[in-house]
Amino acid sequence: MLLATNGGILGPVAQLLGYIIEGIYNGLEICGIQNIGLSIILFTLVVKIILFPLTLNQQRFTKVNQIMQPEMNKIQKKYRNRRDNASMLKQQEEMNALYEKYGASPTAGCLPLLVQMPILLALYRVVMDVPTYIPKVYNAYKPVAEAIMGQGGYAKALAKVGESVKLSSRYTLVDNPTIGDVISYLAHMPNEAWDLIAKKIPGAADVVASSTDKLIHMNDFILGINITQAPGFRLSVYMLIPILAAGAQYLSARVSMGTMDDDNPAAATSKQMMLIMPIMSFVMCISLPSAIGIYWAASAIFTVLQQWIINYYYDHADMDKIIEKQRAKAAKKKAKKKGKPTLTERMMQAADPNSASQNTQAGQGSSANSKVKSAANINTKKVDANYKNKKGGSISSKANIVKELDKKGGQ
Repeated sequence: MLLATNGGILGPVAQLLGYIIEGIYNGLEICGIQNIGLSIILFTLVVKIILFPLTLNQQRFTKVNQIMQPEMNKIQKKYRNRRDNASMLKQQEEMNALYEKYGASPTAGCLPLLVQMPILLALYRVVMDVPTYIPKVYNAYKPVAEAIMGQGGYAKALAKVGESVKLSSRYTLVDNPTIGDVISYLAHMPNEAWDLIAKKIPGAADVVASSTDKLIHMNDFILGINITQAPGFRLSVYMLIPILAAGAQYLSARVSMGTMDDDNPAAATSKQMMLIMPIMSFVMCISLPSAIGIYWAASAIFTVLQQWIINYYYDHADMDKIIEKQRAKAAKKKAKKKGKPTLTERMMQAADPNSASQNTQAGQGSSANSKVKSAANINTKKVDANYKNKKGGSISSKANIVKELDKKGGQ
């Protein structure tokens, strides 16, 4: 593994995923298949399987949320035009009671996403720089990179080749590049770039020529698609990748929405995203190398299949039992907190300082009442000899005794 795999927060996650894609590539090679594109597809599938438990939890929250939705809509309609502090707090109280009724949490759907996000970002990072994570691919490019770096002015020559083949600006050589940097740059070069490299850097032409067929074969996918080349805005077989990615993204959003109520405020946003995400996928897959498009399309297709499986499971599951389990789990969590206010309750208290002052006044009143009761019930015959001279029959005299005892206790 290269040191680049350890950089940044995502480094350790990317390194772990790198071991997975390396194992997949080596396994395919044993079967006589040296294909990075197929490795990316299987790699995406394996990661989807690893993340399946988190996805299942997230979809359970979504399913329960759909069951809750009619009651949530009623509460939202009830307080729709009431913006005073008291009404907003009351609405929040009713929403909290609703979540407690179903054993759900407003943040339950966010946790799986927070856990998945760094994994998905690291996954993208691996696909963007395959040679860094698969040593055999790295070693295939290494002789070419060494031959090129042995020539003067190679960095400028490679940059000009990149401009000629319209390599995306995201793939650039840093100042004083290492061999790893050069290999990563070469790995994104399309097929037609190799002849240009041989012409621009003649001293490395022999090594480039002897390695070109191997590198092109390794990057060939199916139907003549090479993973280093971007589809671009032209009619070709490469257009299958962005079309598949956009179509699968649309299906995924459609299946995820299910039978969402039009009165739900989130419905309009979901419908917009259902159109925006496929368009974004299409544009990104057209402008980036096909390796990224293959990953994006495979991920979207696996997501659709996963969604259908999960929906089938929950459509035939006993949701009452699932909700009962959630309620029991939520009750255990609440019991562990031993009466401590939740984050939502603390926010409500902060939003309504009057309630806090009222609680304080109530506590003070309770304390005062207890002192009055203590004064009324005190037996002056059992009081310290210093108070024997005080009259013990009246409430006022007893109160004075308690007052002096309090002062004495506070000293």
